[in-house]
Amino acid sequence: MLCAKFGRLRQGGGLSTFGAVSKPAAIPGARATLLLSLAMSLIGVGGTIGAYGILTIPPSEMEPVELVPGTAEATSAMFTAMAESPPMKALQVGNLLASGLLIISSLLLTVRRETAIWWAKQALVANVLYTLANAIGTVWFAHGHPELVDAMFTQSGQAVPEDAPTLLAHAIGTSCGASIMVGLYAVMLRIALRPDVRSFVSREAS
Repeated sequence: MLCAKFGRLRQGGGLSTFGAVSKPAAIPGARATLLLSLAMSLIGVGGTIGAYGILTIPPSEMEPVELVPGTAEATSAMFTAMAESPPMKALQVGNLLASGLLIISSLLLTVRRETAIWWAKQALVANVLYTLANAIGTVWFAHGHPELVDAMFTQSGQAVPEDAPTLLAHAIGTSCGASIMVGLYAVMLRIALRPDVRSFVSREAS
């Protein structure tokens, strides 16, 4: 009798149904939320460490930084001058706050708080504003210290056209970097506003 019931269960598709239920289905929005949280955490931690270092480490104790091969001395001189500039320090305070918002938003997304999406939007908008302000501040600072910019280009061996000053080349490079970051934040904001992510965070898809 047990064998007969088992046979009818197989014929009726009971085992296949049970097998399908036993395998957890992918929850819509879960992977996107995880990637978004990870990206916000990495950017936030990096920004926090960088800002904290500039604000707390004396310029004389900063280790040489080489953004471009051969420019360690010029880059260190540039960072030292930035660390001694009150406006640039103010920008780093903004960086510290904006990066902190990213870390908070990442944690809220991880635990799926109802307010996580709101925090994520505020954090991403804040970082867009900081990125633009930092780009403007960096170019403004370079304008006041042209000798540091010239030294960086000289040590790097980069050829700059005679009719294009090094400040313009520096401004173009800074603008390109800022544009990349703004584009990244725009993509992250779009992901945060996706219906499946909002549904997952609000536990509607649980």
